[in-house]
Amino acid sequence: MILPLLDEAALFKKIDLSKPWDDEKNREALATHVAAYSCPAGDLPKFQTTYVVIVDPNGFFPGATPQSLGECSDPQENTLLLMEAPQDQAVHWMAPTDVDLPVLLGISSRSKLMHQGGIHVVTSDGAIRNLSTESTNAMRRGLVTIHGNESIGNW
Repeated sequence: MILPLLDEAALFKKIDLSKPWDDEKNREALATHVAAYSCPAGDLPKFQTTYVVIVDPNGFFPGATPQSLGECSDPQENTLLLMEAPQDQAVHWMAPTDVDLPVLLGISSRSKLMHQGGIHVVTSDGAIRNLSTESTNAMRRGLVTIHGNESIGNW
């Protein structure tokens, strides 16, 4: 749905949203590489992405209907919209597949990441930041919630 915002309006118009993402009608879109969904540091197959949202009942994406930015009472610079998952969690860029909180909590120095020592995340103020593999699970949980008012500290 954000393709038009990524200068991919023509591609968006080719997708039949009434069909499953991998339907024959969407073949052309499925075979299109979208550079914005690829980490320049990665070596994933052309149509794969590790950019995903975190589905969690207390976050921006509690289920099928996302929460609006205005519904967040936590500081926007400390509230995650999306994350860069480990490489073994990569999906086709059109797949309606995201991750849940345990994936974020499970990231460690042993995870196969695009960037040494951490992952890139996007906060609800639009900033791209690095989240260290050394960050605590309490911090990670706090970064996902939109109404928790947790003390995040420096990250």
